[in-house]
Amino acid sequence: MKKWLLTAICCVLFSLKLSAENLLTDAKSAALGYSGVTFTDVHAGFINPAGLASINSTSILISAQNKYAIAKLSTLGMVTAIPTKFGCISAVISQFGNQAYVEQSFALGFGKKLTDKLSIGIKLNYLDQHIEGYNKVNAIGASIGFLSTVAKNLRAGIVLTNPVRVKTNSIFQEQLKQQITGGFSWQCSKKVSLLLELEGKNSTPYSIKSGLEYHIVDHFIFRFGYQQYPQLLTCGFAYQTSALAVAIGVSQHPILGYSSHLSISYQLPKR
Repeated sequence: MKKWLLTAICCVLFSLKLSAENLLTDAKSAALGYSGVTFTDVHAGFINPAGLASINSTSILISAQNKYAIAKLSTLGMVTAIPTKFGCISAVISQFGNQAYVEQSFALGFGKKLTDKLSIGIKLNYLDQHIEGYNKVNAIGASIGFLSTVAKNLRAGIVLTNPVRVKTNSIFQEQLKQQITGGFSWQCSKKVSLLLELEGKNSTPYSIKSGLEYHIVDHFIFRFGYQQYPQLLTCGFAYQTSALAVAIGVSQHPILGYSSHLSISYQLPKR
């Protein structure tokens, strides 16, 4: 049964256009219904580069993901964010798959505060796809993001992925998927935050993403979320101090089953 499921999933993956969808490995986002355009920590390196502008000390994030309890459908990723006097620079590396099918991503991001309440960010992303026995397919994409503090406890963010159409180097001259995601995060109390986002792609229906974050006690956080398309229920928890954070996220697909995520981040002391 599992062998049949792996074959079916791989056939779907082979038919996809080159994209970074399989390379998102953030446990915090996964637990919150895969939302995160308003993140202001190192996790923003995976989603909205504008969120990098709020980082004030060097941060490192290592993350792993496994889809549907199948070892061959695993992803590893790493984000390094370094603040400078000009803004925050990030480097993101991700790899999905195995010897038969591999997707890799290498990205450089930059986030800068334009005002106290508005930040902008840009990320250049080199994508590489390889199927055993076939030539490599690669392309360079880009993302641009904005993040605004609308009110004291309310943030709004938006990310445009590949706003300009880019073609791969394959013989079919496929285009990278274009995507726009926008949403809000509201800290409605000292312990509770709510996230709501809308995501649109040029090949799939619009999808609503939502998440709830609850600080149970000091250092311990519970997260719950929902994604409309594909339909996913998500949850997770985290242990977080001023420097170290360990997060676990789990999502459930009604047919394919469970996917798991683990992230560990560390914030170096300020110089």
